[in-house]
Amino acid sequence: MPIELPFIPAILLILIAAGIGRLFSLKLNQPEILGELILGMIIGNLVVLAPAAREPVLDVANIGILMLLFLTGLGLELEKFKELVIPATGVGIGGVLVPFALGYLSGILFGFDFIVSSFIGLSLVATSVGISASILQKAGKLQTDLGTLIVDSAVADDVIGVILMTILF
Repeated sequence: MPIELPFIPAILLILIAAGIGRLFSLKLNQPEILGELILGMIIGNLVVLAPAAREPVLDVANIGILMLLFLTGLGLELEKFKELVIPATGVGIGGVLVPFALGYLSGILFGFDFIVSSFIGLSLVATSVGISASILQKAGKLQTDLGTLIVDSAVADDVIGVILMTILF
C-alpha cells in the first residue's frame, strides 16, 4: 500500500532518492540521470502525495524542467545550431515517422480504432531534449557537431510531435 507524504517530506525523499540513484549510476558507469529516473519510477509507485502537496511538488518539478532546458540552451552554440538545423530536421522527421508508424500499426494490430492507434503512435514520438542534453553535457559532447545534431533533432522531433497532436486531437 502506498505511503502518503506531505510536501516537505516528499521533496526530501525525492532529493535523497535522486542522490542515491545518481550514486548507483556512477558506480555502474552509466549516466547519472538513468539512476535518477529509475528510482523516480520506483518511488512514484510506492508513495502517494498528500492532496495538499500535489500541486506544490508539481510546481517544483516544472521549475526543475525549465531550469534543465534553460541550461541546455545556454550550453548550445547558436551558429552550430543554425548550421545543423536542416540535417537535424531530417533526422527529427525520421524520429517521428518510425515510432509513429510502429505505434500506430501496433494499435491497429491490437484492434484499436484510428484515434487510439494514432495516440499510441504519437505517444512514442515524444523525446526528452532535457535528458539527451543532460547526458551529452555530462559527457562533454554537447557542443560537438554530433551533440548539436542530436539536440536539434530532439527539438525538431518535439515540435513535429506537438504539431501532429494539435492537428489530430
